[in-house]
Amino acid sequence: MGLGAFRAPTLLNVTITGPWGHSGQFGTLRRNVEHYSDQGASILRYFENNEMCDLDQFKNLQDCPSKVAPNGLAHSQDILDGNDGGGINRLTEDEIDFVVTFLGTLTDPNAADISSNEIQFLIPPRDGGPDGKQLDAKDQSGEIL
Repeated sequence: MGLGAFRAPTLLNVTITGPWGHSGQFGTLRRNVEHYSDQGASILRYFENNEMCDLDQFKNLQDCPSKVAPNGLAHSQDILDGNDGGGINRLTEDEIDFVVTFLGTLTDPNAADISSNEIQFLIPPRDGGPDGKQLDAKDQSGEIL
């Protein structure tokens, strides 16, 4: 792969893999698709509405905008200016809905159900691991995820 290149993840099960965007900045798949309709306007809206503070990980953060992205709009504008203002596809609301609906067809209904056999098969048993040093993710309350 070349300098600045990256490997795009699969779109399989995309409706349940949020948050979306290259850095997880969008809380909904629809909002991510909207972004590519007019990136410049989207970025302005994103920072004007402090959308980053709507994400679960930042909802309860005091003074969220200044802590998460104090210069986000200025930095984003600099990037857009260097890229001729970003892309504009001018998708209609209906076209955005069609894209999101299509992406939804790429999600296995069983994948959305964490109790399904297909998902449970992917979760390693909590048996300490082969070396006895298994790490288990826990939430803020200490509950195993």
